[in-house]
Amino acid sequence: MKGNRKLHIISCALLCTTSLLAQNELETVTIISSRLQHALFNEDMRVDSLEIRPYADVNLSESIRSESSIYVRSYGPGLASTVSRHGFSPSQSMVYWYGVPLNSPALGLTDLSTIPSSSAVLLDGGAGGTLFGSGYMGGGIHLENPSVPMGWRIEEHFDYRTSGLYNQRFTASHKGEKFRHRAVISNTRGPQDYLYTDLYGVERSRLGADQSLLHAEYYGQYTYSGGLVSWGVWVSDMDRGIPRSISESYTEGARQTDENARAFIKWNQRGDRWDLKVRLSGYYEDQRYTSTVISDTNIAVASYAQTDFTWYFSDELKLISSLDYAYQYVKGTSKNPSNINRIGGAAILVYNPHKDWTFSGGGRVDHQNTTTPFIPTVEAKWSKYGWSAQVDYRSHFRFPTLNDLFWTPGGNPNLKPEFGRTTELLLAKRLNYNRTQLELKASAFTAQIDNYIQWVPTGGFFEPQNVRRVASNGASAGFELSLPIQAVTMSFTSNYSFTRATVLESERTGDPAIGNQLIYTPQHKATSGLKLNFASWSFYADAQYYGEVHTTSDNQEVLAIDPFVNVDAGIGKRFEYKKFSAIARVGCRNVTNSEVYFQRFYPMPGIQGTFSLTIQFQSNEN
Repeated sequence: MKGNRKLHIISCALLCTTSLLAQNELETVTIISSRLQHALFNEDMRVDSLEIRPYADVNLSESIRSESSIYVRSYGPGLASTVSRHGFSPSQSMVYWYGVPLNSPALGLTDLSTIPSSSAVLLDGGAGGTLFGSGYMGGGIHLENPSVPMGWRIEEHFDYRTSGLYNQRFTASHKGEKFRHRAVISNTRGPQDYLYTDLYGVERSRLGADQSLLHAEYYGQYTYSGGLVSWGVWVSDMDRGIPRSISESYTEGARQTDENARAFIKWNQRGDRWDLKVRLSGYYEDQRYTSTVISDTNIAVASYAQTDFTWYFSDELKLISSLDYAYQYVKGTSKNPSNINRIGGAAILVYNPHKDWTFSGGGRVDHQNTTTPFIPTVEAKWSKYGWSAQVDYRSHFRFPTLNDLFWTPGGNPNLKPEFGRTTELLLAKRLNYNRTQLELKASAFTAQIDNYIQWVPTGGFFEPQNVRRVASNGASAGFELSLPIQAVTMSFTSNYSFTRATVLESERTGDPAIGNQLIYTPQHKATSGLKLNFASWSFYADAQYYGEVHTTSDNQEVLAIDPFVNVDAGIGKRFEYKKFSAIARVGCRNVTNSEVYFQRFYPMPGIQGTFSLTIQFQSNEN
């Protein structure tokens, strides 16, 4: 049966790709690669690029947790991991693969533990609902094709952890004058049954915790005079055991399987004064959950189409317009077959009166059962003498998910969309002295959400309702220092973020959440990273500090997750040969063996040893 489902998911991907290739009205530009670059300023200060780290990060969840101010809500290795930034929930933050939405049509969120850390990652920290539409309230995570040199590159990467987890990734890519190809096959499997101490002080094992995750991804690109065509297919198969971390019997928990297929094709065409982008994409998911108590099936299908057209009136003025369409369908044991159609349009005017200044303004309207009001955005940026400053006001919104609308029992088809507003100020300064480089960054924001959707108890079950008005305010600061000391190159980064996210109003009488911090939103988070390179040797150390995290809406201290520090470190050696190179690394995760929780009742592992080996063959072509 499982083999049939694997064949089915691969067939869906191939059919989706074939049907897309049959269309004649496709694609995007030579220089501008994605809507992200249209929606934002050049070198927008809200966007950070996340380094592809070869240091035993087996999925996107681990990479983001180590290097950014985003809070990752993780149930433990191999289990569900979602993101929260500036107090926004996981369903209010979007994840994209080459512009294809990865958030589940049913759940409205993405499990980062199921995404391998093999793509270039852009973290957009600001609300961008004007061009991206529903759900882009707390920003977005964009997975793109990493840059590679001309010619062939073949890479085999292995990871092993002392817990028994094994990860392997094979990558083959070729970059020519007109064509570009990249294929990745990754495989993660192994037990996750480490020891932990339960609420009663008893040492237990995470019974039934294991993971098997297989990915096959392909990206292709063809460049011609004035245009570019690109396409991609990504299929994955997951089977994992879900441990029962806190129960009377401590028996093995449930199992979950999740099979996905995604495919897209896009066409970019550029004229003298315009460029046109068209993208068609499809999404298929078959998720099944089984346990001794309950079983659930979740099958979701989605198709997306979007068109962006930019008209350059002059070198100083351009108009960006967009049109989106989404169809989502879901069925399962917890819901009757249901579907939604969504359509939206936006326009933004960008004005560069001087090389030091950029201004933009525009808005969006969307329709899904109901039509949104006008969703405006206004931005300004100044850059000179190594200084950069940006201020923006952005409206954003989120339509209820298919789960919110049609879950049985409890779905609420009368839900209103969430609406929000975010104002943000960002500052940066670059300093260069000889070979030393220092970049300083600081930001402050204030946001508010109306019609906040929350599942609340009503009788014998939970039901989603528009019950709250939520405000989030905060600030962040950080720096990045690159310092060569004779033959040693050192880089040091550090970031701190403060977020105060509270409930302002509620329709529930005597709601204990009013005035309290939102659950799973730490007020304080800090990260630091040190990297040293000497000849063929390298060393790294990463540290993350998390402040107190509340797990109940009334902020009971006894049920909160205590502050903790997590430290990872490692050392590597590079070996160079004529046609290939090899890099061996040994490391340690959770060096201090701290008790780490990101989700109540679901402990992270203690100290673990890691070993990784990367073998790379490269043939350059000029």
